[in-house]
Amino acid sequence: MFVFTRRQMLQAASLAAGANLTSGLPSFAAAPLNLGFQMTTWGAVGMIAEKLGFFQKAGANVKINQFDSGVAVRDAMVAGRVDIGVAAVSSFIIGVDKGQLAAIATVAYSGRSNSIMVANNAKIAGVPDLKGRKVASQIGTGSDYTFKTKVLPKFGLRETDLQIVNVRYADQVAALASGSVEAFVGTEPYPSVSEYNNLAHTLISFEKFDMVPVMLAVDRQSLDQRADELVLFMRGWLAAQHVLDSNMAEASNIVWKVFTGRGYKLPESVIRSALERLGADYRYRPELPEYLNEQAQVLLEQHKIKKMPDWSTALNHTILDRALKA
Repeated sequence: MFVFTRRQMLQAASLAAGANLTSGLPSFAAAPLNLGFQMTTWGAVGMIAEKLGFFQKAGANVKINQFDSGVAVRDAMVAGRVDIGVAAVSSFIIGVDKGQLAAIATVAYSGRSNSIMVANNAKIAGVPDLKGRKVASQIGTGSDYTFKTKVLPKFGLRETDLQIVNVRYADQVAALASGSVEAFVGTEPYPSVSEYNNLAHTLISFEKFDMVPVMLAVDRQSLDQRADELVLFMRGWLAAQHVLDSNMAEASNIVWKVFTGRGYKLPESVIRSALERLGADYRYRPELPEYLNEQAQVLLEQHKIKKMPDWSTALNHTILDRALKA
């Protein structure tokens, strides 16, 4: 587990308590900053911030937009409907290459939250046994990208060796239950939901193959023109992050109510288990630029980007640094 310094803990605790959230900065009543996140645990910090009113307390005018996946978040950012989005690395790098995106923090290092789940009645003992099988994966998502580029090659497989079926995260458990697929590549809480319903078990999770950074990406125009507002947003985000780090009972109760409000019938313990696998962390870890270079090289070879991004500008430090000085 990545450990907070004492100074960072005190800063985050101060933010969570609502003390001096808007110190030195004006509040804004103009057009809201549109935040987009997916209905997985990757959106947990945003859910907590909304429920506890942390953005408003920080003086930020933020509109919440929930999507079924990171792909939908990416598309909304490209279309200009979302200013700040929770993004998988592949989508983020492509957005940087197009000059549209930068990062203002990370959301998580989430390898444990991505898993290959196998039906309990399927005779699949290891990843090589997936050859020729029907496997659900939401194509274009971060978990799908890691599955195809990091996990399968480790076992001598290519994506064409499997029958990969494009299934939304929210529909993967039902696809498994119906027998239309024998496994799925999922992001929490859906792996935990399948375990709770005694439908599937974890074949592997991805932390051994990929640290899976999740980026808090921002539209370049918003970064250039609305920096003060982004600092207030970040103070609200950090306050919610502190709740997730220090009070799992409260955090899991909030996220559980979001999912039950969407019709999921499951105990809170399932969400708590899913959140414990999230790996939430807002800091750029020292190894992140090298990791991003490796991923960008893959995208470069696939002709999905034109050049290697400059991470000294794509990873913005100013917004987070100012927010932590509250």
